[in-house]
Amino acid sequence: MLTFLLLIADEEVHDRIKDIFKRHHDAMLNFAKGKLENRGVADFEHDAEDAVQNAFMKIVKYIDALDKEASPKRERAYMMSIVSNEVTNIIKDYKFFEDIDEFDGKYADTFAEEKLIERLSMKEKYTTTIEVIKKMDEKYSTTMFYYYQKELSVDEIAELMGISEQTVYTRLRRGRKLLLERLGDADV
Repeated sequence: MLTFLLLIADEEVHDRIKDIFKRHHDAMLNFAKGKLENRGVADFEHDAEDAVQNAFMKIVKYIDALDKEASPKRERAYMMSIVSNEVTNIIKDYKFFEDIDEFDGKYADTFAEEKLIERLSMKEKYTTTIEVIKKMDEKYSTTMFYYYQKELSVDEIAELMGISEQTVYTRLRRGRKLLLERLGDADV
């Protein structure tokens, strides 16, 4: 980021980018970390930093397209959409889950046969649940991840995603309903 700022000759643009960075960096980073962790990316912290870095490179490149008069909420939503696109690009390059054979080999010596079968069954149910959630519309899966996995409050999720609290409640309710319907079809 520092390199980009040094290359910008226009002082007004330089200050504007610096201000945008200060206001949105942490939220963008937390959003990227959460989304990458939700998708099972092993090195999600470093990849999140890469996603934010790439997002800010695009912001610098297209700074003139960003409305100076935009409301803070609208500006935040714009920043989150850029970082979301960058995270999606990173996710495409990863394998999400270990194979069951690899799981079996890793823990075979550690657990008695009974415990291993129980853990494999739990892993299978967990994997099925995660797969169902991943196949949901992203707005539901991300909201559910923040609420259940990260244990964020509804108002924290609303602020992070740039949506109203009522929208968060609606997405959680609809997401749970979809999950239960799809898990019923999967016989978990």
